[in-house]
Amino acid sequence: GVDLSLVVGSGQGGRIVEKDVLTAQSTPQVSVADDRKVKQVAPLT
Repeated sequence: GVDLSLVVGSGQGGRIVEKDVLTAQSTPQVSVADDRKVKQVAPLT
């Protein structure tokens, strides 16, 4: 699949069009590991 949050839209107003999705699909996706640790958990009450 394609992560649409990483696709730059080339359509009017920055809209993502079919061409953008097809281009993103053929481009290798880079995944960045998130190594952040939780320092404190706060209750949501």
